[in-house]
Amino acid sequence: MNILFIGSLDYPERLQYHSPSGEVRRMTYDGGVRRMPPLLHHVQKRGHRVIMVIPTMNSADYYEEYDGFPIYHLGPSKWGPVKHSFYLSGSSLAVKTFSRLRKLVKTCDIDIIYVYNPTLICGIPGWIAAKLCHKPMVLEMNDLVINFGIDTGQMNPKSLLTKLGLFIQNKLPFRADMIIATNFIGKMLVSRGMPPERVVVIPMAADINTFHPRRDGTKVKRTFGLGDSIVILYQGRVSKAFGIDTLLKAMARVAQKNNEARLLIVGFHQNREVEFEQDEEIISFKRIAEQLGIRNKVIFAGPQPHEAIPDFIAASDICVNPAPYTIVHRAGSPGKVFEYMAVGKPVVSTALESIEGVIIDGETGLLAKPDAEDIAEKILWLAENPRIRDKIGKNAREKVVAEYQWEKLGDKLISAYRQAIENRERRA
Repeated sequence: MNILFIGSLDYPERLQYHSPSGEVRRMTYDGGVRRMPPLLHHVQKRGHRVIMVIPTMNSADYYEEYDGFPIYHLGPSKWGPVKHSFYLSGSSLAVKTFSRLRKLVKTCDIDIIYVYNPTLICGIPGWIAAKLCHKPMVLEMNDLVINFGIDTGQMNPKSLLTKLGLFIQNKLPFRADMIIATNFIGKMLVSRGMPPERVVVIPMAADINTFHPRRDGTKVKRTFGLGDSIVILYQGRVSKAFGIDTLLKAMARVAQKNNEARLLIVGFHQNREVEFEQDEEIISFKRIAEQLGIRNKVIFAGPQPHEAIPDFIAASDICVNPAPYTIVHRAGSPGKVFEYMAVGKPVVSTALESIEGVIIDGETGLLAKPDAEDIAEKILWLAENPRIRDKIGKNAREKVVAEYQWEKLGDKLISAYRQAIENRERRA
């Protein structure tokens, strides 16, 4: 099969971060970049061809071959009035994307159009191209991207653009021949009338050769002066929308009973236009830690290269996912949890549909309520029981190896492609 993938991933540009001071840094991948390339690499290993079209508002038009993929990068028009209007720029990019897709369908003998998220600049062009070119469309819905934008403050819920995005997000899935979804999103679509045979659940996974128990966290411990501390690790976006305020309150409770505990927070801040230390939200978190009396027990390590993340996990004793119980976190599949587990670490996570069947409470991790008291209670129990920590961590690693490798999920994706072709033929 020839697969035409379209997604606004900022890939591979996001492998580098240009700080406001002009310094170029390697950076942690976001969820889309951590998910799609491994899946699509496996598709290619199975003898299929993948061509990528990546439209983003901060890109320019160019073509490259990167990491084994032919990639067409597309950016909005730079012409006069269009350049200075976000709405016109987005519309021009959508039109440009559709034009590129239609041309590639004809010249590359495309069998499947694979759309990453039902957005204005990806979902609509992908759907129109599939419809006009009579090709099946597979739609990836691994999160609710518009709701995510609202929760993180990147989108105004009252704006016309946001309302249009929500409309597309709700309606476009029913135009697809196959949906790749998480537990929550799959059930939500079926409850709204989607035929179950058009939904395949494919969660996140982990590279078990990169994330494994043999990683050495000694250097991380030495760098941050952790010594023999009980290290509690959070890795991901450092934002209230991801439960950092709740985690700090939980840490205050932990510190009252365990003086050896230290909280290590690794990840990016919300506003990439300023340095990590100057971000208002980071400043507020440090102020909260000061008020709670745990400033000397919390380390904000800031952005780290993706290749360093396994060593940070290896340096920890307990890993956490304090995500609030919002529709975004119920819908999304948290990559951090799978990576924690792959390194063989016990995880304390809020009980969300997104990790249903992944963390089995008491066996492959601990599930908590989305409040500081319960999260702290679970952390303390693990901190005080090293043998249980080790057993749960071992079980977690075995769970990922058995069920959540990219290769296993990649085979499932290929089966979904074939089913999409059959679905379209039946509908036709």
